[in-house]
Amino acid sequence: MKLYGFPPSPNTRKVQAVAAHLGIPLELVLVSLPKGESRTAEFLVLNPGGRTPARRWRRHVVGIECDHAVPGEQEEKCAMA
Repeated sequence: MKLYGFPPSPNTRKVQAVAAHLGIPLELVLVSLPKGESRTAEFLVLNPGGRTPARRWRRHVVGIECDHAVPGEQEEKCAMA
């Protein structure tokens, strides 16, 4: 699964942690927030909301909203949404 994110971002780290815990391999695609890469036309095609992290599974790209994730079950739901 490809994960589009910015490694220092807490939300990207949450998804990486849950994926590691569940044994799901991730390929990280760097999206630099300071450089505005989440607002480029190329990224907005993947995630029109322009938010990271986003994930690609097969042909589908899904934005991941983790602003209110809490440890435990909620993080798993967040990562796999």
